[in-house]
Amino acid sequence: MGFSEDHGVVRRIDRPTRQIFLEDGRSYVVVRGIDLAKFEAGEHVAVRIEDENGKPVVIKMIKGDRFPATPLQTQRSRPF
Repeated sequence: MGFSEDHGVVRRIDRPTRQIFLEDGRSYVVVRGIDLAKFEAGEHVAVRIEDENGKPVVIKMIKGDRFPATPLQTQRSRPF
């Protein structure tokens, strides 16, 4: 199963229901294991989202506008 990424400014966080609401009207449920206390309204966040039973669910969330680029993995010339 793949994931998608999104970003935006947090409008509100509903900690009891584990939902974040972005200023553009989008909202997501956030999986347990992500500490919502680290995020506040007005902050820019980037989220990784998976589809769970037809609903978008945040599986990773960081402060900022995007996730850092991951370096390409190099191929090994021989197996070990």
